[in-house]
Amino acid sequence: MARVEVKHGKRSVCLVPGIKAVCSKGGGEQVQNPCLRMQLELLEEWCALGGMALAQRQVTVQQGPLYRTEGSHITLWCKVSGYQGPAEQNFQWSIYLPSAPEREVQIVSTMDPSFPYAIYTQRVRGRGIFVERLQGDAALLHITELQERDAGQYECHTPNTDERYFGSYSAKMDLVASDYFFTICTIKRSSER
Repeated sequence: MARVEVKHGKRSVCLVPGIKAVCSKGGGEQVQNPCLRMQLELLEEWCALGGMALAQRQVTVQQGPLYRTEGSHITLWCKVSGYQGPAEQNFQWSIYLPSAPEREVQIVSTMDPSFPYAIYTQRVRGRGIFVERLQGDAALLHITELQERDAGQYECHTPNTDERYFGSYSAKMDLVASDYFFTICTIKRSSER
């Protein structure tokens, strides 16, 4: 990762190694790489704001894949950091089914009771699927009785509360549901004397 050193008066802030941007009316250096150019534009904006930190939203979920048996109660956690706006953030969970991996199927939301698609509405209303807030920036998705059709790629999305879009607003993980799992054991035979 590169590093940007921002000089504002006598202050110097290092953000990305190897690249230098000097805050002035003329802006920072001209850079051909569009990603680095965007970083420099954000740094210029940072200078214009008098050095106020620009937060970058980051959504994280637990790593997968998770393997769970049908009928079990599962929880999937989701956390957002680096956001601006209210301390209590909202969470929306969706699934991408193996039969249609490009199609989002909405499951449950902390802000919109009409969010779930019809196949999940009854389970959400009956609290078979629900979201538990752990803090304003963290939540758990509960599925109280896992079904085989719950297998797929889960996405936790946090709607934007920032002044501008900057960072990631969702994260995904895989869940495998089955009515059984095999445990494979290796048995070593004792050598005979």
